[in-house]
Amino acid sequence: MRQFVIIDIEQNTVQPDGEVLIVKANPVKQAEGFEHLEQMFGKKYFIYAMNECDETEVFMLPYSEELTQRLVRLARRYEDGDYWTPNMSEYMDARLSTPNGIITIHKSYALVRRGMKTNQQKYIPPVADWEFKHKVVDGMEIVSFSATKTTVRDNPDGGFSWDSGEMAFFVFPDDDENMQMLNDAIKLEPQKKQFWEPDTSNFYHARISMNEPFGSTEHDLFISHELPEESILDNLQDALW
Repeated sequence: MRQFVIIDIEQNTVQPDGEVLIVKANPVKQAEGFEHLEQMFGKKYFIYAMNECDETEVFMLPYSEELTQRLVRLARRYEDGDYWTPNMSEYMDARLSTPNGIITIHKSYALVRRGMKTNQQKYIPPVADWEFKHKVVDGMEIVSFSATKTTVRDNPDGGFSWDSGEMAFFVFPDDDENMQMLNDAIKLEPQKKQFWEPDTSNFYHARISMNEPFGSTEHDLFISHELPEESILDNLQDALW
């Protein structure tokens, strides 16, 4: 797997991908001529450039605050031998227009999948605000709740019907903006073909298991990219119940 030293991280907005992270990184190579020292001390020696140069490679990823902080922490640990090892199979070669001209970049397939989303999954959210769970998890104020997956069908007579599926769980930062959005969502009327359709590309997604009286069930979990998903997953019991 290729290793890189991160030399720059920039938040930007590009078309048609929206809010992204532009990461510049230089490849890490094993130093030649250090075989004797490697045998003596049992460690490998590497070389890399710390400034932008001809070898610098550019990556474009979906923006999230958690990912930004994770990459910043990793960028600071290069002297400890901790390098960035992106899975290159998760990137495609693309071209990006910059003030200095068009450059070739590694574009995350997550951005491609995000751009291909046309039909959003529909949900029936909680029916009242008392169903929102306001919690403090790992020092963060969050709001969590469950919503019901829904499939809507148009009927030959011009009407429509819907089938309710499994529950999915959502976790947001507990702030005025998100609470306004959620309070608007609970006002939707399924009888009038009004359903909640969140853009799930803005969430970290996982499948979780729940122990029920009659066995275990699996559910989707969506954690807002505004939150550090690792902290939520480490404290999932507190976050959801």
